Amino acid sequence: MVFADSGKDHRARYKFNGRKVVEVKLRERRGDDSEFIYNLFAEFKTDELQMHSWPEQMKKQLINMQFTAHEQHYKSNFPDASDVIVLCDGERSGRLITFETDKVLYVADIIISVELRGRGIGKIVLEQILDEAEKKGKRCRLNVNKGNRAIELYTRLGAKIISEDEMSFLMEFPEKVVRAV
Repeated sequence: MVFADSGKDHRARYKFNGRKVVEVKLRERRGDDSEFIYNLFAEFKTDELQMHSWPEQMKKQLINMQFTAHEQHYKSNFPDASDVIVLCDGERSGRLITFETDKVLYVADIIISVELRGRGIGKIVLEQILDEAEKKGKRCRLNVNKGNRAIELYTRLGAKIISEDEMSFLMEFPEKVVRAV
């Protein structure tokens, strides 16, 4: 999915590198993004694994295996998925993977760099996704791990839990979402 120009201004006024205006854009993944994507994944998993007292080498091996499995999962199960990089003022800051069915736009993966979380970037990206889903007449769904603090954001944007398993929630946004600025 390539995000069409929705006519809305997807810029936030948050501090980022000492500046006040952050422009958030999405662009297709390129070959030179591979190292960034790995580092983003490793950053996220390292944060998750901090509670374990395993040796660092074991954690690194686990992250490598999980990254390989993660990438292969998306390539195998969602070969037509859109894989985009989130840019903040032109700098790579996150990743978004989406795929579509006839009726639903799924957010398969969204991750923002740890140092930039809590600054409104994920909200801007989700608003772009919700705008795109609305234009296409589709619902928007995502899976989120239980305990992930992004659940608060998804709930503020109108998402409701429609099912769950031991590890995650399936959340769905209403078709017409009135989002607070």
